[in-house]
Amino acid sequence: HGDKLARVAVPLLAVHAVDDPIVNSDSYAGSIRRATTAGSSELNPNCWFLITRKGGHVGWPLGWKPTRERWAYMHAAVVDFTSAVLHRPD
Repeated sequence: HGDKLARVAVPLLAVHAVDDPIVNSDSYAGSIRRATTAGSSELNPNCWFLITRKGGHVGWPLGWKPTRERWAYMHAAVVDFTSAVLHRPD
């Protein structure tokens, strides 16, 4: 994907779990490096990475009955991120 992350012009949250059995978490190291702006060693301020130890591939199960909570963790993360973006001081 080349330098696409370095050119992200709007806030982007990438969420990933280290225990994802499909996508190896080591692949994110390269993505984070590609998020550096051209000619700089600084990360693109629009790119945010939330990487958790556990979560699997399709969500972050919560509690004893994860089917009841479904995607509560992901929804909370997205709401918190969006709220922070919309209310950040310029």
